[in-house]
Amino acid sequence: MLKKIRYFLSFPPHVIIKKIRSHIKEILRAPFIQLRHEKTDLREKSISNPIYYSFFDLPITSRIQIDPYQFLIDHWLDHRFNLLGSGWVYNQYSTQACGIEGYKYHHNLSIEKFDNEGTWLKEIIPTAHFVESKKYWRIIQEINPNYIPIDWQKDFKSGFRWKSKKWHRTQSNISKGVKGVDIKTPWELSRLQHLPQLAILGILEKSKAKQLMIEFQCQVLDFLSTNPIGLGVNFACTMDVGIRVANLLVAYDLFQQHDHFQNLDEHFKSIFEKNIFHYGEFILNNLEYKDGVNNNHYLANIAGLLFIAAYSKSNSTTDQWLAFAIQELIYCIDHHFFEDGTNFEGSTGYHMFSSEMLTWSTFLIQRIPRERLSSLSRYTPGAVSKSRLLKPLNQQQFLINKEIILPDSFFDKLYRSILFIANITGPNLTIPAIGDHDSGRFLKIFPFGQLLTHRNAIKIYKNLKAYGQNYDGDFFWDENDLSPIPLLALGGLLFDNQILNYYKKLHPIISSFKPTPITLSKSIESNTIKSNFIYNSWNSIPLEEYKFTSTKSFTTDTNNEQSFTDNLKFITYPNFQLTIIKSDRLFLTFSGLSNPKMHSAWGHVHNDKLSITLFIDNKSILIDPGTYLYTPIPEKRLAFRSVTAHATLIVEEIEQNNWPNGNTGLFVLDKSTRIDYLALDQNSIALQLSYKKIKQIRRIEILSNAVKISDFSNVPFKSNFTLPEFYSNGYGKLLKIRNE
Repeated sequence: MLKKIRYFLSFPPHVIIKKIRSHIKEILRAPFIQLRHEKTDLREKSISNPIYYSFFDLPITSRIQIDPYQFLIDHWLDHRFNLLGSGWVYNQYSTQACGIEGYKYHHNLSIEKFDNEGTWLKEIIPTAHFVESKKYWRIIQEINPNYIPIDWQKDFKSGFRWKSKKWHRTQSNISKGVKGVDIKTPWELSRLQHLPQLAILGILEKSKAKQLMIEFQCQVLDFLSTNPIGLGVNFACTMDVGIRVANLLVAYDLFQQHDHFQNLDEHFKSIFEKNIFHYGEFILNNLEYKDGVNNNHYLANIAGLLFIAAYSKSNSTTDQWLAFAIQELIYCIDHHFFEDGTNFEGSTGYHMFSSEMLTWSTFLIQRIPRERLSSLSRYTPGAVSKSRLLKPLNQQQFLINKEIILPDSFFDKLYRSILFIANITGPNLTIPAIGDHDSGRFLKIFPFGQLLTHRNAIKIYKNLKAYGQNYDGDFFWDENDLSPIPLLALGGLLFDNQILNYYKKLHPIISSFKPTPITLSKSIESNTIKSNFIYNSWNSIPLEEYKFTSTKSFTTDTNNEQSFTDNLKFITYPNFQLTIIKSDRLFLTFSGLSNPKMHSAWGHVHNDKLSITLFIDNKSILIDPGTYLYTPIPEKRLAFRSVTAHATLIVEEIEQNNWPNGNTGLFVLDKSTRIDYLALDQNSIALQLSYKKIKQIRRIEILSNAVKISDFSNVPFKSNFTLPEFYSNGYGKLLKIRNE
């Protein structure tokens, strides 16, 4: 409790006062809002909000072989999903979960029959929402009488189920403290990120186009009927609502473009468009913005609202939404990203996630027709939400009289953020999972991964041990959660850059979209920023107090005579405090990630200061272990973020930064560490780490045939260069990489 109080008091006084006032107001208002959501169906409100525009002009291409993706088509039609390490499991009301790490629950609802009239829905939703939901179910029965509903409220990994009859803000309490339960699992499915892929696969596989279009309508109506606005677990996190609505709109856009035989039901269209508008209202009423604390969640709120406003026909409400979304998008890039283009959350995974949201939002804005953008000159400023104001036009940074409305500073920082991902991409075409990585994506326009045999998947992934007993297929699609190719390819549509153009060629769908190139306001040095610092030479560093030392060299047993220093580059990001060292034979990252200006909680930061990842001759030598899980098994969460899990200097297993006890500590660190850049020359770099009266230096030298690591400390320590027992290449996924 004391640590919680200290964390709260770390904010400025005016922020603390606002937080207290806001909290009191929320407590007083909550019962009335809960009653309104549970006793009134917001969907019954008649809304006319046509989805008026189209942005995803995907041509039919024959360059893609559909065969590997038949697996996905068949599984999605069968309502089998593989999310966050679940394996390809059925998600129906009668499905028995495989369990996670020995934890397994039996919370299935006993629904004997999904009758045509929809009487079964009384088991799912409150009485007040029954009439509207029955309408949705009857349309499903008309277009596909054999449709089997999906259980959207269930963690289909553990079997735990939330309650869609209850207000969204009560959902986290239902599962609080229950081991093995992951609220992220239903959230991930509710993002509906498979629907745009379903649309694209339907375009490519003409023989299944009608079937997939019908499935799209049924899944959407199924979700809308059993997840009324503001109820259940899938409205508990507004971030997921924003991501969901963007994916719904993109899928709808793609299906509509290729609906040559009018397979999209007119009643479906009306229901779809009405619910999209209500999603916009919900997002604005539940923005994840708090003074002093806002992050990728708020950015997802804004990106989702932007998609709603951009697709909608102009009116006084959607005009406000469009102006507000663009205003806040500029705010987010200004406040979430440093001048060197890196994200303030101290995580490569969350940097990629946030950059992707910004890049897709920019892609969309660049395609908004001029007549729609003209509304930016006539919106009504003022209170759009309870937490943020829409500024008057004369205070906005967007440029309504120019062809490109976003300011130059926005594009400069966005470009830097994308190039950061290009620079940290290793020879295996993945990014190192430094800090937290929860496999978060905004739009999954096309499947990116590989088809494995079922046997190999079980052999590779430890988390699939229980799943392997229940799966009856021969193959297994394994999504590549650490691949930066979708983001970098999208960046290639916006910026004419040789590196980005290379990645654009690796993504056949994104490269099919018409590019919208942007001219940057100035030249951006992308491969080094040494000139921003004055570094001492190594020989001038006093080492008298560092009485304890250790040295380790990494080389290779290959016969390659090429020097490690050929085409050597040091790429230094001072705000993110990460250095990338590249040459023809090397790829190395060197972590600091202790900037006090990072996100206030350091919630996605690990105790990985001075740690390294290393490839030599395309072979992985040292890796970051990743994340694995958050709340389901707290001890696993803490183990993967601890100092002992990383290739750094360890002092009696003392954590570099402490965390509070309880669930609060899962996303808070106490900011004890400080990183200072000591020396940088042509072939070496040295960083100093200070925390808890401990001082340590790590120097990395690139020699002609070795990487030399020299460690110095004022207290006894050990240098940890042992590969972790397990490696997580995506949230919930666990690979065994060394013997027990």
